[in-house]
Amino acid sequence: MEQIVNLKDKIKRGEKIEEIGNKTEGEKQAGENQNREIAPIKPLIEWETLEYEYYPKSADWYWGIAIVILALVFSVVYFFGNIILGILFFLLGFVVLLYGARKPRLMKFSLTHQGLAIGEKLYPYEHLKSFWLDYKPPERKELIVISKKILMPKIVIPLAETDPNPIREFLVKILKEEYQEPSLSEEIARHLRF
Repeated sequence: MEQIVNLKDKIKRGEKIEEIGNKTEGEKQAGENQNREIAPIKPLIEWETLEYEYYPKSADWYWGIAIVILALVFSVVYFFGNIILGILFFLLGFVVLLYGARKPRLMKFSLTHQGLAIGEKLYPYEHLKSFWLDYKPPERKELIVISKKILMPKIVIPLAETDPNPIREFLVKILKEEYQEPSLSEEIARHLRF
């Protein structure tokens, strides 16, 4: 009985495609185990850039955010009498201020046969749904990947000066290309230069 082999899955796992038809089950399993143990993850396309676009912030920016947070906290406590929600907004505002002061790290991004690698973390293609290249220089140069995971559904990767064409040519063979509209929070963050 002839065995049907899914070449797309084999490419995703980085296995060799030749010599598929003539192996016994034992040889195939031994070969797969050997490939998994020995084969390092080799990047096909890789680039290095800051993990997100950083905008330097003046003291006025921090004062403006602090005033908005305090006004929000005051109005929630005074008009609604909800102290717990006021405390929650205060803590949320404090986190926003800390995150605004955080400087981005230099990260390495790469596309391999196994998946998308961000630094040391690998996102296998089996866990990803689709991608979109939001490339409108100079303001937007991003690769957006939609994950099947609930906690991290959208991964936005900056491209910096990387050519998007080889990335698209590679990903379109593995993932569905699907337009991703920027969310309201992303647009607000971009306009506030967050």
